[in-house]
Amino acid sequence: MIARRKECLLDFCERNHWIHIVTEIYEYRETICLMLLRPLPDSH
Repeated sequence: MIARRKECLLDFCERNHWIHIVTEIYEYRETICLMLLRPLPDSH
C-alpha cells in the first residue's frame, strides 16, 4: 500500500509541479495521495 501511495504521489507531482512546494510534510503528501486514490465525489 505504501508503494502504491508513493507511486500515486510521484505521478501527481509530475503533473502538478507546484505540489512539491505545498507538500513538504510527508503526512500531508500521504493525505493528498489517499484523496487521489479515493473516488472523487461529483463536485465538478
